[in-house]
Amino acid sequence: MFVVCDKSKIDQKGIIGAPEFVVEVASPNTSARDYLIKLKLYERYGTKEYWIVNPQEKSVAVFVKAKEEDSI
Repeated sequence: MFVVCDKSKIDQKGIIGAPEFVVEVASPNTSARDYLIKLKLYERYGTKEYWIVNPQEKSVAVFVKAKEEDSI
């Protein structure tokens, strides 16, 4: 599941750019990909918050992008 708040990112073909918020349900087969590859990709492209729900462990890992400070 993902959330896109900026309407300008949505067109007839789908979403342009990264969603602001993503919830991923991990499975034993995709767990490494969710925690390593997808996390880095979402971070690189500006997703502000990424949750990984792990039903087997009954846990939720929450990753929040740090705010960038304005330079003086």
